[in-house]
Amino acid sequence: MRQPDDNYSLSNNFTLAKTLYVGVFKKMVINLKDMLVRLELCLSLNAKETLKLFLKLAK
Repeated sequence: MRQPDDNYSLSNNFTLAKTLYVGVFKKMVINLKDMLVRLELCLSLNAKETLKLFLKLAK
């Protein structure tokens, strides 16, 4: 058995980490957009309507 090349191993780990971070980052951005949309709704609607909407979304 030949030892794997250190450079290859490092670049492979880097690629894996990069892929993982990009995935997590995209999820965070999507969640952030969702939160901003809800916040915008809160500001544009009155409190009662917003509360009803949040209760619907939670179910």
